[in-house]
Amino acid sequence: MRLICFVLIALHNLCLGSYGFADDTQFTLDEFYEPEIAQAAIVDSAVEPASYNCQSCWNCNANCECDSCTQTVSWLSGPYFKLGLTSVLGDGLLDENRETGYTISMGGRQPVGPGLGGRRLFFDVGGSYLQAEGTTTRNVQGNQVNTTTNTSTIVDNAFQVTLEEVRRAGAHAGVGCYFGSLLDDRSEDPQARLGLVVGGRLSHIHGVFDTQQLVVPPAGNTLTQINAKSDMAGGIYVDFEALVLKRSSPLGDLQWTIDGEFAHDWIDISNFEKRGLATASLLFGFMVVR
Repeated sequence: MRLICFVLIALHNLCLGSYGFADDTQFTLDEFYEPEIAQAAIVDSAVEPASYNCQSCWNCNANCECDSCTQTVSWLSGPYFKLGLTSVLGDGLLDENRETGYTISMGGRQPVGPGLGGRRLFFDVGGSYLQAEGTTTRNVQGNQVNTTTNTSTIVDNAFQVTLEEVRRAGAHAGVGCYFGSLLDDRSEDPQARLGLVVGGRLSHIHGVFDTQQLVVPPAGNTLTQINAKSDMAGGIYVDFEALVLKRSSPLGDLQWTIDGEFAHDWIDISNFEKRGLATASLLFGFMVVR
């Protein structure tokens, strides 16, 4: 918990420090946070209607009399969908014959809000499914039961169990930050934007096993393996993202995304193995913008 809090504080400070890299920040901040939208002078209200300063427009659906609406980058938010390839990193829950799996992720983003210093920050919540492939072989205990007396005995090395696949279905939540210019001007589309998300994940882990019995029980006895096949696991992730903004495309108002995600889950499959699972994923997808 202390590590997660420290990472989130560092992300917030990093985003605040990136203000100095924006060339178009200084002249607009005062306008953005004025208590009311500035209105142009009216020559004759009966002849010429009031117009709005588009630099102060928070909502691009407002009555702005210009070609574009400018708002802070945290408002580049909305529902998203991503999918891609996943590889297992290092020795962990899967320690041999690691192969490429896949990940599907979906969710949504919401700006933190200007009152919390969130001109670059956003919340990211959603769910994902991962399939990681590899092998881990262990000898596990068995429960031998005498069917006559109904007594049970634990037998060591009763089964050879091989974990062949890990399936992870979970919910994630994090805080993200956009880099570069503080303002998003839609008239400049297509444009590129970089982002970073740090968060945590709670998942249901299910293992696919192949089992070979090593011990033959005496007559009148049954033998069953006692290792678990699933677990509820917590984890963390870091997501580096590149967005291509093209909101006036033939396909609609979209952001095309390329993500590199590094994740680690702490998994305890009872009576089989208690180790972490580190993964790296390359995801492609889109986000529907406001």
